[in-house]
Amino acid sequence: MRLVPSSRFPAALLLLPVVVMACAQDRSDVPATSPGSASRAAITDPLSPTRQLRRIHLALRGRTPPLADYEALLAAADDSARSAMLNQAVEDALTSVEFYRQLVAYGHDLMPINDYAQGFSWMTYLGNQAGHLFACAAGTANAGAAFVPDESALCDDAGAVSAMVEPWWALGLQLRVLGKARLTATTSNGQDCGQVDYHFQHPSLNPAAGCGCGPNLVYCSWSDIEVERNGMRWNDNTMDNDGHERRQVWEEATRLFAHLAWHDRPLSDLVVGNYSVQPLRLRHMTVRAGRMTGATQADAAPGWFQPTTYGTTPHDPEHQAGDPEAWHEVVLETLHPKMLSLVGNTPSGSLERVYRFDPRVEDGEPAGWPAAGVLTTMASLGTWPRERVRAARWLEILACREFSPPPPGVAFNAFERDPASEGSCQHCHKTLDPAAIHFKRYDFWENSSAQRPVIGGLGVFTALGNGTNVMGRWAKSFVYDTVLTPVTQAQLTARPQARLMDFLPPDQTLFGMQSDGTMGPLGFGKLLVQSGEFDRCMTRRLYERFVGRPLDPAVENFYIDLLTQKFVDENRSLRAFVRYLLQTDDFKRGL
Repeated sequence: MRLVPSSRFPAALLLLPVVVMACAQDRSDVPATSPGSASRAAITDPLSPTRQLRRIHLALRGRTPPLADYEALLAAADDSARSAMLNQAVEDALTSVEFYRQLVAYGHDLMPINDYAQGFSWMTYLGNQAGHLFACAAGTANAGAAFVPDESALCDDAGAVSAMVEPWWALGLQLRVLGKARLTATTSNGQDCGQVDYHFQHPSLNPAAGCGCGPNLVYCSWSDIEVERNGMRWNDNTMDNDGHERRQVWEEATRLFAHLAWHDRPLSDLVVGNYSVQPLRLRHMTVRAGRMTGATQADAAPGWFQPTTYGTTPHDPEHQAGDPEAWHEVVLETLHPKMLSLVGNTPSGSLERVYRFDPRVEDGEPAGWPAAGVLTTMASLGTWPRERVRAARWLEILACREFSPPPPGVAFNAFERDPASEGSCQHCHKTLDPAAIHFKRYDFWENSSAQRPVIGGLGVFTALGNGTNVMGRWAKSFVYDTVLTPVTQAQLTARPQARLMDFLPPDQTLFGMQSDGTMGPLGFGKLLVQSGEFDRCMTRRLYERFVGRPLDPAVENFYIDLLTQKFVDENRSLRAFVRYLLQTDDFKRGL
């Protein structure tokens, strides 16, 4: 709300709260009060205790209090007892499963990530990049046994070769597997059996010739929810099944947000952390993505699907430890060896995590792509499948930046080839492109039956110009001698992969900050945090969500600064900051 002088509130009075705030800023025992709310203190009394209780429950639990809570509050002996009861209501709510669920819901509002459409083709879902297993129908010679799509005839073959296998998704179960699906070879005719074979004739994935589903069927997937279509049982591709990979990959970012709040981790780990949270099926999807880059060590080790291993890490409050559906914490490099941890297998959001690779002067390929919280989830990268769009959305979400047309009458230099430094487009691109440079490597290679995610310069996608459509797009989009691609023509001729340069050079800045050269989204996340833009934006986002109104930087900049400092002082703990916000006059007055 913008304050303006009036006969009732003269201009001099509007300045008074700023003076009061300046005197109180170093007093940690004084709840923060915005200039807007302080100017109305004389005419707005705090809400009654029962109304404050209602606000607490609505803000933290998403519902009104039960009648018994109202009655207990009214029966309290005095104001001190009522205040203690309200404080306890806050503490109880902050540790309730309902609060966790509110955080999950808010995470979806904060980060509007779409369903993971990559890998969705025809009647089935291929995003897990695994071979599909189907069950023989009742009444066939091998009813209930599993087969791969091009061997459905085995269901009626009483003499079909089979094996009993304990699958990764159901340890303790012995599943009868027919034909080549039972094979456990790791290579065949020089091929990696862990790589899937994309068939033009079929919207599913079969093992390559001579290969099968591997040990514990880790190269394949089985859906608990199936539908009958055209005589074949297809994996369900809807989003309303909590246990399906397509739903889980969509949930990952917001579940990580809720996880950080629930376990009192620094909220900055959202953009600089080397870890995420994943149920078993999403873990499998991540392992498969790693295998597609040529990294075999993760899915060759059984630990990733053993509850005795993954069940020991922190998880969400809606499930028990070791539950395959639980959102267990995981350092991504242990599943996807190319998603670099940089600090071993310990969860970390340290700003000291640094990885540099300069394709302008270095040959070969980088060791991987540093993991960076929500910035490197498959769903966020798939929702915004181009680097500039990724940058724009994250700048809006995490830095509270707005992109709008330039004011009328502003003169720009002529546009020739670089939108970040020429023409009217530079009004936005001067901020967009220094951010977008960090998101260049991740893309999607369109195959005849599905889209396959690739990380440029890693594994089998190490060379440019091999005829695939994604390589052609990079060649056209990453124009040399621009802010997005600060590479000279000579460097590009000597090393074509120089086009994939994905870190900010010393002569460029973002948020007024110079980069330390960290490549990929982690470099962007570090600049967000080091500049203070992340802290300031999250302060505004959380204030609006839990207090109930947006803060206006035009008139409340000083108050935003005070709140941001409090957020940082609380080690960026969402729970601690929300506890503080609920003690402010703004919250108690019902703004």
